[in-house]
Amino acid sequence: MSLKNIIESYKTRKNSYSSKLFKLKNKNRLVSYLRALIFIIISVILYFSGSMNIILVVIFLIIFLSLFLFLIKININLKKTIKKTMNLITINDNELIALNGIYDKFHSGNEYIDFDHPFSYDLDIFGKGSLFQYINRTSTIAGKNQLAEDLTEICLEKQKIEERQLAVKELSQFIDWRQNFTATSLICDDKFNEKINLKEDKILNNLLKWANESVVFINKKFWKHLLYILPGFTFILLILGIFEILPYAFMTLSALINISIIGFYLKKINSEHTKLGKRTNSLKKIKELIGITEFSDFTSNYLQKLISKLTETGSSYNQLLKLNKILQAFDIRLNMLVGVLLNAFLLWDLQILHRLEKQKKILKQNISNWFIIIGEFDALVSFANFHYNNPGYSFPNISEEEFIFKIKSGGHPLIYRENRVTNDFEIIGLKKISIVTGANMAGKSTFLRTTGINMVLAAAGAPVCAEKMIFTPIPVYTSVRTNDSLHKNESYFYAELMRLKKITDYLKTGKKLFIILDEMLKGTNSKDKHTGSKGLIEQLIRLNASGLAATHDIQLGKLSEEHPINISNKRFEVEILNNELVFDYKLKDGISQNLNASFLMKKYGIIKVTLNK
Repeated sequence: MSLKNIIESYKTRKNSYSSKLFKLKNKNRLVSYLRALIFIIISVILYFSGSMNIILVVIFLIIFLSLFLFLIKININLKKTIKKTMNLITINDNELIALNGIYDKFHSGNEYIDFDHPFSYDLDIFGKGSLFQYINRTSTIAGKNQLAEDLTEICLEKQKIEERQLAVKELSQFIDWRQNFTATSLICDDKFNEKINLKEDKILNNLLKWANESVVFINKKFWKHLLYILPGFTFILLILGIFEILPYAFMTLSALINISIIGFYLKKINSEHTKLGKRTNSLKKIKELIGITEFSDFTSNYLQKLISKLTETGSSYNQLLKLNKILQAFDIRLNMLVGVLLNAFLLWDLQILHRLEKQKKILKQNISNWFIIIGEFDALVSFANFHYNNPGYSFPNISEEEFIFKIKSGGHPLIYRENRVTNDFEIIGLKKISIVTGANMAGKSTFLRTTGINMVLAAAGAPVCAEKMIFTPIPVYTSVRTNDSLHKNESYFYAELMRLKKITDYLKTGKKLFIILDEMLKGTNSKDKHTGSKGLIEQLIRLNASGLAATHDIQLGKLSEEHPINISNKRFEVEILNNELVFDYKLKDGISQNLNASFLMKKYGIIKVTLNK
């Protein structure tokens, strides 16, 4: 599908849902008018009931009250559908805006920014204008956390990456399913946008805390039997009273005993009813999302595995449906008269509490697993949407060689497609360092981030911004923008040294590592910087590292003469045409010779062209 067709698909969907919304609102308005009319009719019947046949009054009231309640139900369902349709319009509208290079409608993931992470800060994984913001379409805290994990934990398993690739490909084809998942999630959680900056999933934590609270009856066999014996005994006394074998006083006494038992446990009953009521929306959200996923007919192995986990202990959706029915049964007690009668004859509140405790045991075992699976689906929806919106991107091949990174027409996904310049690049084997030289603003740093960010996407099972790519999954470590710390009393130079030490310490354990360095040892003088940078690169080679090192120090390029097998030179050049700098941002072999700092300082009047004596 071409980009033009993708844009058209979003426009068509937005227009279709807008038309549907208009009809739904008209229908809802009509239902509201009918409700008002029926209410007036009921009022008129009651007003003239004194002069009407009582049987007709009762019949009319039953008919119109039933109609009134039926219309209330329709009204509630319509409002829910209207809200969901509005969400779907917003979803498609946001995608159209994003395809124009504006994606600030989506959460940036500022809460995940970690200056000490091996690569996420340097590669702009989180924050305003980040990769996370570009990809993120999550609608649950669990999904948001999962997406952040996928973009910060380099997966090293070839099979898992390939399974995720197939899952992303399959989900990308089901745009209706994806948008239904997101719209349903948002409709069930009005306050998601208020909680969006949280890493802690309070919904899960509160449900777990509630499910793990001590139970009263389920572990006591005495009560388990008594809940059947006492109501049975009361009914027997009622029957004996009907047949005038015993006076009704015995049945009344038995009913009063039942009411007294309820009264003794009333505080506990009320507490459980209140707690369950507070968790209704949370349980409703997870139930709806599980319903969408559990009964889906996906073919990719990864998605099938996720769904199978939902049914390991029976249908998760049915378990939550039972909980919903328990809440409905619990709510009957809110009707004072019905509640008293049911408790008098059936110990109703304790019966429901017993059922609730049985269901809480199931929740306790499964609820964490449910949130993990829904979070996985939510994150995969984001990756699938990323794939759908970028038809020119490709899924990389995963190699099991010692190390290979080879990319054809690789670009940075965060650079708008009309402005993006792509390059070919490869590193084959360990102990290989490419030194990248070039003038200021020539494209060195962008190229480093392009390489790193595509490795991150590839390891997550997502498509990469390239025509073709093959790579061996290995950990990534960067040193691009080191931060000093007044709080820790650390200088910039010291902070950079500590980061480089982490890299070498990691390599000394014998593990593989792909490193990305930008302008090493920026905090010292030129001679010291050259000596230190040279020593660092040679040390990285000895420790079996592979990667990229960008620098303005063109003398470092001569290291390729000392280590021709291990070191290669790449460059970005700049030309001066008509007193203007011209950048082509194309990667070339060799060492850069053109500089531009003095030219720019003169051009902008920072320094003078000639000095007056």
